[in-house]
Amino acid sequence: MSTRALALLSLVTFVALGVVVASLSVGGATDAVGQPPSTYLAGPGGASALAEGLERTGVTVSRWRRPLRTLTKETDRPGSLLVLLAPSQGLTATDAERLRQRAVTSGPVFLAGAGANRAMECWGWVAIPRGGDSIRVALPGVPGPEQAAWVGSVLAPAPRFEDSTSDGEDGKAPACRTLRGKADTLLATVGNRPVLVRVRPPRGSEVYLLSDAALLSNRALRRTAAGPFALDLFSGAGRAVVFDEYHHGYDDSGNMFQAVHAWSLRSPWGWAAWQLVIVGLVALLAIAVRTGPIRSVIVRTRRSSIEHVRALATALQAARGHDVAVDLLIRGLRRRLSRDARPGREPVGAWIASLASRVRTAPARAAATRLMTLTRPGRSVDDVLAAAHAVEDVWQELRP
Repeated sequence: MSTRALALLSLVTFVALGVVVASLSVGGATDAVGQPPSTYLAGPGGASALAEGLERTGVTVSRWRRPLRTLTKETDRPGSLLVLLAPSQGLTATDAERLRQRAVTSGPVFLAGAGANRAMECWGWVAIPRGGDSIRVALPGVPGPEQAAWVGSVLAPAPRFEDSTSDGEDGKAPACRTLRGKADTLLATVGNRPVLVRVRPPRGSEVYLLSDAALLSNRALRRTAAGPFALDLFSGAGRAVVFDEYHHGYDDSGNMFQAVHAWSLRSPWGWAAWQLVIVGLVALLAIAVRTGPIRSVIVRTRRSSIEHVRALATALQAARGHDVAVDLLIRGLRRRLSRDARPGREPVGAWIASLASRVRTAPARAAATRLMTLTRPGRSVDDVLAAAHAVEDVWQELRP
């Protein structure tokens, strides 16, 4: 495959993945309306605006990220309002009983959404969804529908709470005795269906039951008149407000990786980061694919000694270095005849003269004599050849 075809394929793959990931990110942004009403979330469906608004009005706001069984008198501030906004994980029968005991001994409780029905039954009410049909709420002091809020569920009397097996700690649901007290409707629909009820049991603190937690979402507090109403209600219900975040999945055992992963799935910037990662991996795979035949490795063989000698001879001939060639031949002979294979420091002519006086055989003496005559300057090609033969003769006669 050519480079142009490979570049075109990478471009098409990049555009296709960009369209797919962009469509997924748009879908994730629209689904943010259905996110849990957590005070940690600043999206349309979150409830961070409620917590920030209460803090600005002087109310002490805290968040509880542990199971309700750890909420004791030492950790729970007396008189504080405990708020559970549409628990995402649902409540067990044990949690319902602990909330009932908390309302009796410590302070008021605020329950919202159908996810808290298990605890609402302790006070005789449940939240009933309307099946996707929203109902307008008649807020106090709001005559027209311009800033009216809408809810998707209403409150209704609950059937009698009975003991049944559940996922409690001991395998059975503890008995939740219904504390039916005086119920005041604080908020209702235009058809006079209760939406927010305040129950005053015979003993203990007040309990607030809200049918739909969307009434307290960031979008509702910003666009409707539910904002001032909710701030007045929460600021007057207790000296401090404690939001339960454990049942939204925000426990204290999380780590940075889990937090970043959860943020990347709900934020448009996170979707953009995932898009870049996927496109980078696909581009890396596209480049790494072999698109042609396997090429053989170029084998480079070493040159032989004869080729080096020929090259050296050609260079010396071009430079007219015949005297240098003769000198190198004699120095090589002296190195081979030395004991430590090292060249001597005395001149070449003096060494040949001493060599001629020390040899015993006539052929060696004659070869040494020829070498003495060849050391004179101005040698030719034939003299170089003669010096090579003379060196070989001396070596053959004197080698050990």
